[in-house]
This record gives sequence, C-alpha cells and structure tokens, in this order.
Amino acid sequence: MPNLKRSPFAAAALGLAVGFAIYKLIGYLYLSALMAHYKSYIPSSFESAHGVFAGDRSGGFLEGCGVAVFSLSERTSTDISTGGLAFLNETSRGTQHQDRQYQSWRRAPIQVTVFQTVARPDAGGNVCAEVPDTLAEDILSAARGSDAFHSAFDKNTEVIVIPGLRLAVFSHDR
Repeated sequence: MPNLKRSPFAAAALGLAVGFAIYKLIGYLYLSALMAHYKSYIPSSFESAHGVFAGDRSGGFLEGCGVAVFSLSERTSTDISTGGLAFLNETSRGTQHQDRQYQSWRRAPIQVTVFQTVARPDAGGNVCAEVPDTLAEDILSAARGSDAFHSAFDKNTEVIVIPGLRLAVFSHDR
C-alpha cells in the first residue's frame, strides 16, 4: 500500500496553487461582468467583435470611473466611415439603457476627453484605468485628428468611435 502521507511543503504548495487559481478565476469573472456592463452603453447598432480592454475604480457612494475599449466589426467601421455623422446620428440612439440617450455625434478633433482624464496620468484627472500606452496613444491621436467621432450622455460619460482603428471607447468619471 502506498504511503499517503504528504510533506507540509507539498500541502502548502497545493494550497497556494488552489488559492491562486481561485484568485485568477474571480478576476476573470469580474472582468467579464465589467466588460458586459460597459458594452451595454455602446449603441446597440454597433456590431462589436469583442472587448479589447476594460478597467475601473470605485470610490465613495456611487462614485468611480472606468474605460472600456471594444473592437468594431468591419461592416460597422465601414458604415461609420462612409456615412459619417448622418449614419451615427440616425442609427446609434439606442443602448440597453432606455433612460440614457446620446447627444448628437460630433467629428474630431476632440480637445479634452473623459477618456484622457481617466486613462492618462499626465492629464491631471482621476486615473482609474491603466490603458496600455500604445492603445491609449492610438486613441488619443485619433481623437485629436479627424478619424474619430464622439458623443456623450452627459459631461462625465462619453463614447469615442474610431472607424480607422475599428474601435469604440466608453469612458466615465463620476
């Protein structure tokens, strides 16, 4: 009969491995829920392949900020590029939040964005999402140029659409 006794080291290593696996699973589930929540603010007419990035921070009572970046389908990106403001204002009114409607869409350049204040430490805002530098720079460059459109629910919540990069960016700061 084999010896079923384990060393204390093996038991500790197994406990750490299980604990780490549970920690990673909780993180994955949280990220999935966050991505689904933020996607509900993207116009329902936008076909999105998948989430690219999401990050947030909570603080105080009903306070927090966050960013989510979604890839757009090639079809949606082409429709936005060719139809421009007319396409956006006509097709992107509905989200899963019936009480929230976008203001009229505007073409870039965008001087200061909610995205910039919550994703970039050099903007002096409430940084809450560590968006990878190259992704953040691509978004900000497009927003400062002419290859982007933006709209908002209010002064603290916006969506930037960049058809050339096939991205939709949701940002909020409350």
